[in-house]
Amino acid sequence: MLTDSDVVPLNQICNDENKDLLLESSSECGSKKIVIRKEGEKDIWLEVWVNSINGGLLQSLKISGECTKVYNDAVFGGVSWAKDL
Repeated sequence: MLTDSDVVPLNQICNDENKDLLLESSSECGSKKIVIRKEGEKDIWLEVWVNSINGGLLQSLKISGECTKVYNDAVFGGVSWAKDL
């Protein structure tokens, strides 16, 4: 049986110091956030965070099989949000 002291809210996992933050972008209304992290030497994770579930993690996807680098600069661009989000 779990007690309150055993449960870690998902909104605290976003600040995990064991992973290197590559990119973070919040939607214009502030209700959603995209976080891209590098874990270890090769693993890259895309995380979607939503305030409607107590600031919790909605989805996490390992993308290192599809890409090896993430850019967020004037040359290659970065995250852009659709108007309907």
